[in-house]
Amino acid sequence: MSESEHNVASTAKAMTDNELKELYAMLMQSALKATPVFDEAQDLVQESLTRTMEQISLGVGVRYFKAYCFQVLASLKSRMFKEQKRNQLVADVPEGASISSVDNDSMDMLVEEILLLLPETERRIIELYDFDSLPLEEVAQRVGLSHSYTERLLGKAHSFIKNTLSQHYGQ
Repeated sequence: MSESEHNVASTAKAMTDNELKELYAMLMQSALKATPVFDEAQDLVQESLTRTMEQISLGVGVRYFKAYCFQVLASLKSRMFKEQKRNQLVADVPEGASISSVDNDSMDMLVEEILLLLPETERRIIELYDFDSLPLEEVAQRVGLSHSYTERLLGKAHSFIKNTLSQHYGQ
């Protein structure tokens, strides 16, 4: 374990009960902004703390314990928002379409097939943004496009997926 990793582990272990309660309260406050459901927010916070401690135990460099907890929490919140977006795409399928009998695995396979129909750049943007939960700024940087153009392509790709799902289930 490097010196900085040792320092983080020591910091986490050396936190007093009051400091841990304060950290937990701050994480909960942040999580409650993502979901008003207390149990869901609590699950996000616990997952954040668990993942942070796992990274430390695996020897992954975590320089600042509190900051890393918030970084993990932000990633989890982002993933939750992405799942809500995916569910919204499915919810936008026209009434009368028989989608209720489709399980998540079938839906995921269908979405994967639809992604293959997208141009490479749009598919890459979807993968980085929706599946890897990267912020749009980082996605734009990775694909080598401006933020605004990346945002337009992301919207176009989401619309394509939504329309294709609608056509598929509207039959």
